[in-house]
Amino acid sequence: MENGVYENEKIHILNSEVLGGRAMISIARGRELWMKSASYNVRKELGMVFGGGTSYGCCALEIAYVAANRLDGVLTFGLNSYDYGAGLFLVKAAGGMISVFESGVWSPWSASLKELCTEHGKTIFVSHAGIHAEALALIGDPRAWSDEVAE
Repeated sequence: MENGVYENEKIHILNSEVLGGRAMISIARGRELWMKSASYNVRKELGMVFGGGTSYGCCALEIAYVAANRLDGVLTFGLNSYDYGAGLFLVKAAGGMISVFESGVWSPWSASLKELCTEHGKTIFVSHAGIHAEALALIGDPRAWSDEVAE
């Protein structure tokens, strides 16, 4: 059997174009005070631009759903690496895109996933190519979406 992601047959992330307001993007977040309002605010805007925003409450499953073409993207911030590590492996194997927000900018992740998962709390966006750049441009700094006053 060749390498890849399988669900009865080999799957690839199929969506390579913007889906005309029918994309579904999920947000998985930690528990810091700023994260709650930021996730609600960015989810609303992502829904207005792309079609829908959701959260299933299980980051690994949500990211795996991107690999299986059930979700179009997942934004995660403030979680432990074990919450997203396995899902990232599936997205990478299925041909999806992974970007990380560090030092105020989004950058594509091309190094090893093991290296990405050595620290907890990373801000990561995974998706198919059709929405990746546009979603990152809209999201910017997730903390900026918070209604909480910085201390």
